[in-house]
Amino acid sequence: MTQTPNPPAGWYPDPHQPGSRRYWDGANWTERVEGSAPAKVRATKHKLGMGHGTIVDNGDGTMGWWCKSPLAAFKLRIADVSGFSEGRNEKNNLQRTFNIFGNGTILASVQVLSGTPEKIEAWLRAHPDFGTSAASTAPASPSTPNSLDLADQLAKLAALRDQGILSEAEFAASKARLLG
Repeated sequence: MTQTPNPPAGWYPDPHQPGSRRYWDGANWTERVEGSAPAKVRATKHKLGMGHGTIVDNGDGTMGWWCKSPLAAFKLRIADVSGFSEGRNEKNNLQRTFNIFGNGTILASVQVLSGTPEKIEAWLRAHPDFGTSAASTAPASPSTPNSLDLADQLAKLAALRDQGILSEAEFAASKARLLG
């Protein structure tokens, strides 16, 4: 029985990535690929409830938030987020100034309705990319988290899950991250 010779070296349809071509060196497939367009990532909207706006997870490590009333919006890289602060609006008791921090700077500052900061913060903390950039540059902290703070965070996550803001999978991932 005769052995069939390998095809000559060249570009061929990639058997692993439809729509692209991979270089065959005459004996093996190489890592060289051409014509492969990255898969389009679909943005996912997360409505936070009446008056609290919508979070848009762009699927590329960035997120945006927008609200019609009060008209406000921001976009940021989730990995850069490291902290939050909230202040009262002296002119309107129902509004808050919500600040999002990262790497020693304010990434976003918006006027929101009371209750919105907690929803945005919980969503961000639940995201797998949350704080990964900030954590890699921050010095290690010798303190351990307060058990009451942990219980409070778990309760907030459960409430967001129960309200339908977080999916069961997002809740489980966030809970696992909190519990270490």
